[in-house]
Amino acid sequence: MATNPEKKERKFSPKRFFQRVARFFRDIRGEVKKVVWPTRKQLWNNTLVVVAIMLGTGAIIWVIDLIFTGVVKLTLKV
Repeated sequence: MATNPEKKERKFSPKRFFQRVARFFRDIRGEVKKVVWPTRKQLWNNTLVVVAIMLGTGAIIWVIDLIFTGVVKLTLKV
């Protein structure tokens, strides 16, 4: 397999590495500044919605489980 003589060899450079790491963290800081954080009221409302959905889903699964348990018990008695 022939190698391309124009292709530069990539050597590890500590200086370049730390520059890239520093740029990465600067970029993170810039992105975090763009975040629109929810207000306390929005956070509370969203939390209540999540808890209500969890309880509702749990109740539905519980009812379905009771139905399947009854069907299995009837099937095994016969």
